[in-house]
Amino acid sequence: MKRLNLLLSAHAAITFVAACVLVWFPSVIPALVGVTLSENQYLICYLLAAFELCMAYLSWQSRRINDPHALSVVVKTIMLLHGSSAVLELDVALQTMSLALMVNIVARLIVCGVFYCFVLRVLRLRGGAE
Repeated sequence: MKRLNLLLSAHAAITFVAACVLVWFPSVIPALVGVTLSENQYLICYLLAAFELCMAYLSWQSRRINDPHALSVVVKTIMLLHGSSAVLELDVALQTMSLALMVNIVARLIVCGVFYCFVLRVLRLRGGAE
């Protein structure tokens, strides 16, 4: 469980930083993938930042959960977030041939794979996964 706690901590930190960047510098992350936003479109970044803060909080607080089934739900939620984001980004990446988006997609799939390993190796061994 120590490795899962470390992974959840890292996920919390990364999503927290992303949320802060989206709030304080809303044009930075979209610009990385070639999207230009005007100030009246920053609301989209702020809403995404709120979501990122929620995911950071979920990841951070989940380090204290000992129930395998509850951890399984958390890990699967994180996998769903990154997996569905990768699928949705893939459509745009194929249209624009954006290298930055392709890198982001690969990163999201790696995150899914790492969390999936924890579902199989840690949670199922403790009898909590479905």
